[in-house]
Amino acid sequence: ISMPRKGFEWRSSQLTIEGFIHKDKRKNQVVHKTKPFPGGQPSVTEVNWLSVTRNYHVLECRPITGRSHQIRVQLASIGLPLYGDLKYGGPPTSDQRLYLHCYEMSFLHPVRKEEVVVNANFDQAPLWEQVPKL
Repeated sequence: ISMPRKGFEWRSSQLTIEGFIHKDKRKNQVVHKTKPFPGGQPSVTEVNWLSVTRNYHVLECRPITGRSHQIRVQLASIGLPLYGDLKYGGPPTSDQRLYLHCYEMSFLHPVRKEEVVVNANFDQAPLWEQVPKL
């Protein structure tokens, strides 16, 4: 769940965020840039807009690359910081939570070479109750 910065405007129900990110291990923080830079690794995230709840956008994000903090830093870089993500400019929450949830993940089993799909329901936090059924 994202809280758009003032002036942010959706131009489409889907977008792809591409760039380069590098993790500063001392600060445990990631830097995102649109052009290559020393130490930066390519990163791509596909984003679908699902709905607006109060002043928040409910997004479905699919990281194509698997970089540390990728979804968080890429959304913040375009003006859509996650609700509760103080590290990357998101607004604080009354329940001190980061509103990022992985509802489905799939991967290739390393031995059987079959796709494994794992699903997780939303917990009972009040803001999740407003998310449309996925």
